[in-house]
Amino acid sequence: MLLAAPATAREASPPVANSEWPKTILACRNYGPLEGVGGTIEFDTLFTEDGAVFSESAKWTANVRSMPNPDSSAAATPVDTMVRVEGRPAEAWITIEWPNTNPWRKPAVGTDPASSATVKIANFGLIGQTMRKKERWHQTVIVRGSEVLVARDGDDRLLILSGMEPALISDYGMPAMNLTIPIASLLAWGGDLGTLVVYDVFIEPRKYQPNVYPNGPAGKMRIVGEYRINVVALASAFNKMRAQYIAWQKSLTDIKASCKSMKVEDPSADIVVT
Repeated sequence: MLLAAPATAREASPPVANSEWPKTILACRNYGPLEGVGGTIEFDTLFTEDGAVFSESAKWTANVRSMPNPDSSAAATPVDTMVRVEGRPAEAWITIEWPNTNPWRKPAVGTDPASSATVKIANFGLIGQTMRKKERWHQTVIVRGSEVLVARDGDDRLLILSGMEPALISDYGMPAMNLTIPIASLLAWGGDLGTLVVYDVFIEPRKYQPNVYPNGPAGKMRIVGEYRINVVALASAFNKMRAQYIAWQKSLTDIKASCKSMKVEDPSADIVVT
């Protein structure tokens, strides 16, 4: 039997289309080497039809070979002096990019987008490293000098943090995590030093004991990776990247002629599944 619907019932109205979208966007891109350094740059800026910046991003990536294969004909590059990885494989992958959040976010007028740049370093020496039964976390420790001690425990090397001098330490994470940090923070931590030492450690949890110091959650810290960052070389690469980006932006005097026209949908309508 059919039942009468209440008089107040109404059919659902279709969603109202946003008349502003899709928009015509002028996409400008520059792809090539970072001059005088090596690696690859990818600069992208999107403009609206009236010439306003819609979004912008920049990325530089490079493979770092701390100790080039003597059988290889490839010569060492300036990038190879930037990160020196201990152990095998003595290689890393380095990335500098901005912005570090939503690439659709329009930068504040008058601000330098590179001020939000991050640097990421993937140590190939971590490949194949696995946690032992008692180990729970991976952590990256960046030191300037005497903040840590390295001790031997059989074949293991253990990292012991100083109770007097703070070290720059990442959050507790999973084994596959690499160093990701604002480049301004890393360069400030390096200060006028020539080198920063980075340790990757796997950590055993420790039971809390109220009358024992230290009494934090981190127990034994086993070193599974180590590399050195040449702070001067990193700062130089970052400054050259920013200068090359600024020069490219200034060269965009006729964006309708030098950039590709495309239609884009409203990015805020994208559904993000977490």
